[in-house]
Amino acid sequence: MIQLLPANCCSLLVNSLYETPCKIYSLFIKKVIKWTYTGIVSLNLKESNEIFRRAIIKGFFEPGLLKMDYRKSSIKHPVVSEDGLTVEDILHLYFDVTTGNDYPDGDEWFTAEYLFPHSIKLPDSLKGPDYFTTIAIPDGKHFWRHRELIRFKYGKSKKLAESLEFIDKKYRELSKALHESSVVDQLK
Repeated sequence: MIQLLPANCCSLLVNSLYETPCKIYSLFIKKVIKWTYTGIVSLNLKESNEIFRRAIIKGFFEPGLLKMDYRKSSIKHPVVSEDGLTVEDILHLYFDVTTGNDYPDGDEWFTAEYLFPHSIKLPDSLKGPDYFTTIAIPDGKHFWRHRELIRFKYGKSKKLAESLEFIDKKYRELSKALHESSVVDQLK
């Protein structure tokens, strides 16, 4: 014998059969949207950090250094595509905006790279992380470089003037070390 269910039970059954797939589908769509959004945010983070870094360098650091007797460098960096700065033609300063641009705090720092563009032997006293390490160039040669992380923002406080002073101080320190060694004499 077939027993009929009351009308309200049928509608509950139909609704629950309908709601369960819809809920599952809705949850699935929400997950896809979150995954897509996360992918877009991480991609945009790199781009926005790079744009912000370029803007702060072009708008503050380069003009500040140009006021301190720096000038555009004629030497092209083997990796960094932007133009560099120099006081004398011995040591050249470049800003690396791509290293670490995918970090969440990538809008608070960048890397300054001091390049000594000569493939000559340096004395041991000028080698190492405190002074110079090598960077390969074509033809099996190498240049010498020193890298410094420049943190110009700590949370909400900006340290632009202090960072500019540090960049210049480090340039002068490295240049002095090169001049005090016999390296500069080898270039003549």
